[in-house]
Order: sequence, then structure tokens, then C-alpha cells
Amino acid sequence: MFQHTLGALVAGAIYTVLLAIAAIADFRVRRIPNRVVAPLAAGGLAYAMMSRSLGEGLAFAAAGAAVGLIVWLPFHLLRWIGAGDVKLMAAVGAWLGVGGVLRASLAGAIAAGALALAMLVWRRSSKDAAATMVLLVNTIRKKPVSLLVPRQSIVAANERVMPYGVALVIGALAAGWFNSSF
Repeated sequence: MFQHTLGALVAGAIYTVLLAIAAIADFRVRRIPNRVVAPLAAGGLAYAMMSRSLGEGLAFAAAGAAVGLIVWLPFHLLRWIGAGDVKLMAAVGAWLGVGGVLRASLAGAIAAGALALAMLVWRRSSKDAAATMVLLVNTIRKKPVSLLVPRQSIVAANERVMPYGVALVIGALAAGWFNSSF
């Protein structure tokens, strides 16, 4: 069992590194790639099964992943967040279980409000402030941009879209490390 051992610290380090990679990707390109989410989910499943009995660990990880998916899927269906954000929280649920993913979700939502407010202050111009206020209230993502649109326009559009995954990572790290998951 890994609870409060060197193995738990190693698992926590892996969790932290994969979440940091997800946050960096979301910040830079406003996407969380599956090649980051898949190892995060697999690591959560493996950690759950090693830190509990096999059956209990499988149930813990599956229930956490399901709750992470269920909580965030409606926001994706409303086009307020991207699919990568939903998959990220399902993977976090595999690590933290039901209670942990709910704490991570709440902390992530609070961090998103703070991030949106920071973006509002950073922009300062009235036009950008109004656009950022919409992000603060709705956190709505833009529709996918056509490949025919110049890259500069895509980058400019991405700079106006809040990287919600960054906020979710903050919540996931807080829930993982400050609630003694590792």
C-alpha cells in the first residue's frame, strides 16, 4: 500500500508533472492533448489499484473518473469548456476518487474565477475588458477556427479565450496535495 510512503510521493510527483504539462499545453495552444490525458488516467488507475486492493482500487478510480466526466460534460455540451478539460477531470477523478474530484472541481471553478478576473485586469482596455467580462460570467470557448484563417488570427483569438484547463489543474493539484491523497 502506498499511503504516506515513498511510493505515494513518487505517484504524487508523476501526477504533478502530468498536470503541469496539461496546464502548459492549455495555456500555450488552448488544447489539452490526449497524449497527456491518457497517461494521467492510466497512472490514476494504476495508483488506485496499488494503494488499495485490486477490486477496491478499480472501483475507486472508475467512480472518480465517472464523476469527473459527469460534472464537466454538461459544460462541454454547452460549449463553455473544451473536451480536453472534461477528459482531464475524468483522469483526475481516477487519481482522487469521487470526493477528491468534487473538491478539485470546486477549487478549479474558484481558480477559474480568479483567472478570469486576472485576465480582466491584465487587458485594461474597455473593449477587451468587456470581452473578458463575458469570460468571467460564462467562460465560453470560441468555436473551432477554420484552417483557412491566418495563424495570427488564431493566436489572437486564443489569447481572448480563457485557458480553463489551467484553472482545473490548480484545483486538481490543491485537491491532490492538500487533502492527503499522496
